[in-house]
Amino acid sequence: MTVHSQRLGTMRSTLRQRALSLASTIPVGLMLIAALVAALKALEVVVPPLRPLPAILPIDPDASQRLTALTVCIALLALGIGLARRKRAAWWLAISVLLPALVVQLSMLRHPISASLAGLSLLVLFLDRRRYRVSSGRASRRITTILSATGLAIAGAALALAAATGVGIVRPDSELGSLVNATVRWVALGDPTVALLGQGALLAIIVLIARVVVAAGFWRLLTPAESPDLDPGLQLHATAVAERFGHGALRPFQLGNDKSYFTLPDAESAIAFARDGRLAVALGDPIGPPEAGRRVAEAFLRECARRDWVPCVYQASSAGLPLLTDLGLRPYLIGKEATVDLTSFDLTGGKRANLRHTVTRAQRGGVAARWYPDGVGGEPASLIEQLRELDRAWRGNRPEMGFTISRFDPIDLVRYPVSVAYDDQGNPLAFATFRATGEGGCVLDLIRRQPGGVPGAMELCLASAATELRAAGFTTLSLGLAPLAGLESGRGVVERLLALGARAIRPAYDVRGLAFFKGKFAPTWEPRYLVVDKRASLPRVMMALLRLHLGGAKGLLKAAGAEIAPHRRTVAAHAGD
Repeated sequence: MTVHSQRLGTMRSTLRQRALSLASTIPVGLMLIAALVAALKALEVVVPPLRPLPAILPIDPDASQRLTALTVCIALLALGIGLARRKRAAWWLAISVLLPALVVQLSMLRHPISASLAGLSLLVLFLDRRRYRVSSGRASRRITTILSATGLAIAGAALALAAATGVGIVRPDSELGSLVNATVRWVALGDPTVALLGQGALLAIIVLIARVVVAAGFWRLLTPAESPDLDPGLQLHATAVAERFGHGALRPFQLGNDKSYFTLPDAESAIAFARDGRLAVALGDPIGPPEAGRRVAEAFLRECARRDWVPCVYQASSAGLPLLTDLGLRPYLIGKEATVDLTSFDLTGGKRANLRHTVTRAQRGGVAARWYPDGVGGEPASLIEQLRELDRAWRGNRPEMGFTISRFDPIDLVRYPVSVAYDDQGNPLAFATFRATGEGGCVLDLIRRQPGGVPGAMELCLASAATELRAAGFTTLSLGLAPLAGLESGRGVVERLLALGARAIRPAYDVRGLAFFKGKFAPTWEPRYLVVDKRASLPRVMMALLRLHLGGAKGLLKAAGAEIAPHRRTVAAHAGD
């Protein structure tokens, strides 16, 4: 009997939650439909099937002026989006709009249908109040409060002046022209009946300014919450976990200063991520043992939901995919990682014949490679300056990249292994840096070559480094990700679009050429995935990845406007971006 009662209670709770979830669309729908009505009024567009809406909606948007209608449309749209995202601030603002709307419909206009809709929306919001837990940024909440209070004060002063002078009365009914009624109408985003005649024109402009201020405040609440300041002890714990358990080609970048960590105090796991607007982009699989990784991943998704972040994972592996899909995320093939087995690496045989011919050609052209296992710190300072100039020449007008690549940094050149290819005059033609990845692995980080230099200099640089790394005891060398490689037009809608996109951007970023270059080393190809919460998030996730790699919106614009010469198409800036 007890088990039956528990099951019955669980069923009732589930049904109640489903009913509330369905009912919660009512206030969202009302806000968005009212926004549509306001937009149509602002544009002076008449849609016959929508004509009855103003008489039914509890919110009758102020359309006394086209600009006013547009401003109200923006405010309502912000409210609707905020409610759909379950934002707490949007819940309070919706209550503050719907309550006056209910008063207007009941006591002033006496519209039973509109009043019923307002009352129903308020009831749904009240019953469902505990699910509106999503935060906005602290600064955004302050700004929204200040702007809303300022707008209300401005409007209140203007309406008080209108009531005192009588210039704000549009209709003969004195009740509608009273200060209280006008203020209630204004707060409910309706027409406060300020006349556009004589002195009333100035008052109408002041009220419009107040509308703009409030709409800006409403829109500001859509800002996601900031990243929390991680407790120093927890930060040390996360760093220790990453250093202990991190491995693979992404390990050096997961430990980068541009990443934040999410972890739990008692979990041997952590997630390295970076923020771009609402996007929280985790780099690679959760770090640590799988059982701990599941707990941390679940907690990370809850934290993202609470802070209004959109979670995604960039370069998830096949091994980590089951965990992420079990949590409801959707994977899409984003490319393949090329890994060279150093234990069997050499230039003999047929599988690396193309590489061997290219290297031989470079050597005949006078190119020689030199290996610096501890960096170039022991070399003359002029070498670093030469490598800096090579970096500048190679990049041209393009921005420096980041996220899954280290930027050019002289400090890195003296800390990590470097391979440099020189011409017969001793001038650097190409260089590459390498980072240890744990478990006997190494990853290619930064590669640069002199535009117009001797062909094959970069291949010689890398082949020489692979031989030296093998001699030093390393067993694998990751050449990083070949973005969009391996996509097939017949595998699915998303991958077909990505494959088409890869062909479209080939003049600026030859992904096929990059995969061909890495293929010369006869690597093993491992699929890597972009994992998102839903398919609709893909466009914003792709834009976020571009901004993270290119240093923000400024870098994205710089890259878009950069003039990329044909000789730069073959090899991208980095094996893993």
